[in-house]
Amino acid sequence: MSKTILVADDDKAMLGLYERIFSKTDFSVSKAETFAEAAGLLRERKYDLLITDFMFPDGLGTELIRLF
Repeated sequence: MSKTILVADDDKAMLGLYERIFSKTDFSVSKAETFAEAAGLLRERKYDLLITDFMFPDGLGTELIRLF
């Protein structure tokens, strides 16, 4: 079973970078562009790792860490 990662960042270039980094691994990566989207994914599924931006237009990465 592959490990799961949630990458949350409102910068599409950063999301693309993380996608490229993890594409050659056994990790399964979910991406979120907003705080709300990331929070919803964290409520739906358990992740092994969270990589998050600090500031989103609709929330803070520290709150995502608390949810994680």
